[in-house]
Amino acid sequence: MNISRHPFFSDLLNNAHIQDMYKSPFGTIWVSDELIVMGVNSSAKDGVSKDIHHGSIELHELDALGKELVKIDCNNKLKVLLTHHHPKNYTDRTFPDNDFSIMQNAEAFLRFATENEFDVIVHGHKHIPRFGIHSDALNYPIVSLSAGSFSASLKDYHNGVANFFHIIQIEGNCPKNYNVLGRVTTWAYFDNNKWIQADKGRDFISHEEYFGDCRNRKVLKEHFRKAIKLAFNDGKFFRWKEHLLTQPELKYCNLHLRESAVSDVCAEEGWEYCAMKNDDFLILSEEL
Repeated sequence: MNISRHPFFSDLLNNAHIQDMYKSPFGTIWVSDELIVMGVNSSAKDGVSKDIHHGSIELHELDALGKELVKIDCNNKLKVLLTHHHPKNYTDRTFPDNDFSIMQNAEAFLRFATENEFDVIVHGHKHIPRFGIHSDALNYPIVSLSAGSFSASLKDYHNGVANFFHIIQIEGNCPKNYNVLGRVTTWAYFDNNKWIQADKGRDFISHEEYFGDCRNRKVLKEHFRKAIKLAFNDGKFFRWKEHLLTQPELKYCNLHLRESAVSDVCAEEGWEYCAMKNDDFLILSEEL
């Protein structure tokens, strides 16, 4: 059965700017007042008769989709790019065999994303989720979410973990670089515990992943070093929650990057890091 004939999917296609998921250029664009979503069918040329299954998108098909995209008013709209196959290789945590299923022409697909300034890429195929930021020579950061499974059972392969679901929240734009600010919230399903918060050590994605602040670790280290010393000079301890009142954009710093930068500074300066609930923390000095 061609799923495009199912009422649910046919309604989606009927509301689309173009309706070509099952013929060249194998893509569809949905438009609303605040959102543009482009779906690219990387599975269109895949089939059960092939020894090696991989995604594919042809260069001329990307060109055709790009020409359709420029016809749409994209100003002040969130732009999301969806596809099935992964456009980058990941460390495989599930199966020992080599993975040949990465999307063919993945580099061109990712360059298409940065050239057209998509804000978010979401893909599937890989059963273990990943969160990251993709950028290339164009220096446009794109939130990248490998969604993992939602309707599969992996209990025979991966310790009873079956499914994940994610909520992507967009909370604004960076006033300096104009990229989106927000977070991805993830839940994991276990046979014994049902739906619970995702855990980085277990699931390779945290329950909350923030994005939008583009400072690297070196810049963050010097920011924290200066801010903490100022607090100590005033006879105070440094608290993250209070610091956010004057530096609200730091909320969108990735938590693992933040922890790495703060831990490095504390080790270098001899300060004590005290973790608190809800991602808050204190920095203390023996001299206070």
